[in-house]
Order: sequence, then structure tokens, then C-alpha cells
Amino acid sequence: MEPGSDSKAVTLATGRPVETSRKDGAVCVLIGHVIAAKTNASIVTDQSMDFPKDWASNPAISDIGHQEAGRTICLHSVAILPEFQGRGLGRVLLLAYMQQMNGAGIADRLALLAHDHITSFYEKYGFQKKGASDSTFGGGNWYDLIFPLKSLEARAMYG
Repeated sequence: MEPGSDSKAVTLATGRPVETSRKDGAVCVLIGHVIAAKTNASIVTDQSMDFPKDWASNPAISDIGHQEAGRTICLHSVAILPEFQGRGLGRVLLLAYMQQMNGAGIADRLALLAHDHITSFYEKYGFQKKGASDSTFGGGNWYDLIFPLKSLEARAMYG
């Protein structure tokens, strides 16, 4: 899909009006997302990607899934619709997310799993490849990557 073409995102059908008074009928369209959760571990684990099977009927705190007090943010998905890929939007989305989480002061690091062919994408933006992951999610063969976030003191001193 080229800029200015008549192609439409598959999410366009469910888009909501940008403004109620827009004469051009512009709508918001989801073209990318980040899905993340916090964990107590320093890397992404199968347990951090799981969720309590009875979460809807039993909202009690569990050892699996999102851990609000955790100091690691696990990026489970950074995705752009295929027809919008190749335009730098994945880079923009990832960097904006990294900046927001660094400024929020809610974690010490970002962590993700990636297959070998995509690790260089994340390394370009400061993620450190820590080696083969023990995760068996989706068949395994993952690598652990970590991005250290600034401490509160460093954010206060250097922004």
C-alpha cells in the first residue's frame, strides 16, 4: 500500500469518528499496537505471558500473567498491519513506547522475546541480546532481549 493510494486498512470498518464535526468523515484506524505486561522476573518467561484460566470469574491476584509490582515490562507484541509495514511505523511505535516507559519510572527494564532474524531490529534501538531463551511459547527458539531503563536519579539529572 503506497501513501496516497486508495487502499484501506482492514481496521477501517470499525474506526470511530475523529471529531463529531469533521466534514471529511475522517476516522481513527488502528494500524499498530504494543501489548505488554509487567513481571517480577528480569526476562520474559512463559509464566509472564500466561494468564489465570479463571480470570473472568475469579479476579484474585495470581502468580501468572501481569504482576503490577513487577519491575520488568515484557513486550509481548509490537505489530503494524502488513499493508502499513515498511514505512518506519514499527520504529516510531517502538521508540515512542520505549520513551514513554522510560519517562514513567514504573520499571527498570523492557524485555522481549525475538527470533534470531529480527533481533538486529531491536539491537539497533538499544536492546541487548542476552542469549537463547528458556521459553517454549510458540515452539520456542527465542532469544531474550533487554533494554535497561534509566533510574529515577538519571531521569532527574539528564531527562
